[in-house]
Amino acid sequence: MLNLRFYRGLVAVVLALAAVGVSPTNSRADISILVQEIDSGGGVVQTLGLFSNVGNFINTGAASTNSFDIANISSFLSSNGTFGSLTTTFNLVVGSNYVQADGHGLKFTITATGAINNFPDSPGTFTNNAGASSAIAGTGGLNNIAGINEVTSTTTVEGVTTAPSTDSRGDGSVVFPPSTTTIGNVANLPHPYSIIQTVVVRAIPVNSSAIISSGATFGGSASSTVTANPVPAPGGLLLALIALPVFGARRLLRRKTF
Repeated sequence: MLNLRFYRGLVAVVLALAAVGVSPTNSRADISILVQEIDSGGGVVQTLGLFSNVGNFINTGAASTNSFDIANISSFLSSNGTFGSLTTTFNLVVGSNYVQADGHGLKFTITATGAINNFPDSPGTFTNNAGASSAIAGTGGLNNIAGINEVTSTTTVEGVTTAPSTDSRGDGSVVFPPSTTTIGNVANLPHPYSIIQTVVVRAIPVNSSAIISSGATFGGSASSTVTANPVPAPGGLLLALIALPVFGARRLLRRKTF
């Protein structure tokens, strides 16, 4: 009986250790959004400020830069131990002080920390995708459209950055290619890990005669996903540990047989 009790205990320990390896571990999530106005070359001309929140969701509410009004920027972080995602949406307005010839745009840097990884230091893959909601109203283009809404995003995970993804919406006179999903890889995805989105939004005239209207609305989104790819544990050792009690029990039963 003593041997059988010992083997049962060994099985319980092995199964418990296996369960620990895949059980979620809580961590505190934080999200921040840095809002900047940039010039035509990407240089920062104004830093509006850093919006931050403890938790997996943030909404900036209304704000304004020199050239644009921000109705809201919202970001949501989700992670379940294997899959993680960061989704950002924004709704913007061309401001009353917008100078079309200056070619200014907006840059958002969204940093989300505390994503859960049940398989620390395993390889990880991640994706990046940008989306533009609609063209920008005004005169001089087709269908009362004057501006191209161009949204470009990259995603950075643990120092590795994807190629840019770009989506554009105009008056139809130019056919833009669909937004592409770009991919990155991390050799050792830690627990917890962070996701950083860098989003640039520009209002570009559809032609040299077009005039973008003050008060015109536009917006878009950026989406990032992360997948942990656990390396399979050495199966032979685990099977041997599980099989050991079975063989021991058989020997014990043979001794008890008359």
